[in-house]
Amino acid sequence: MKSGIDRGSFFFGLTMGVFLFAGLAVASGLSLYSKAAKGFTVELPAADMAHLVALQVRQQVDAQIPELLARARVEIPTRLAGQVNGRLQGVEVSFAGRSIKLPKELRSDIESKVAAAVRSSVEEVIDGLDPSALSRDLAGQTEIMVRQSLAAEFREKTFVYQPWPWVSVPVTIKIR
Repeated sequence: MKSGIDRGSFFFGLTMGVFLFAGLAVASGLSLYSKAAKGFTVELPAADMAHLVALQVRQQVDAQIPELLARARVEIPTRLAGQVNGRLQGVEVSFAGRSIKLPKELRSDIESKVAAAVRSSVEEVIDGLDPSALSRDLAGQTEIMVRQSLAAEFREKTFVYQPWPWVSVPVTIKIR
């Protein structure tokens, strides 16, 4: 009776294992090479991507629009009042063939009334704005623009990825 390992069976099993492993490695390599030669296709969902961008735009607009409207309440009347004040400096009234410059008090009164009218008009317009509707509209327009841009740019574009100098893998991007 023999004790220990049967060397013939051991070497036979080892040899078969090595050949099986080598065969699987070669088959996998050929399969990958074949796939790499044909290339890969990546499908991107344009609607989902555009929706994510639109959500981010809406969040940013919602966060920034109150500050923007507050600045507009102050800046617009100030700028318009400055423009009106400069134009009233040389105003003359013609009456019966004679020209009369506006008196300083009258000019100041007109300037303050114009500034008040501009301020109330700006506040009325800003108060009438719906910030959530503005952000919704802007987000909707952004979503449409992103979809169109993705469709135009990547309708079916192929890039070549070269992980090694001897391997080139075409990657096609499709927008759906």
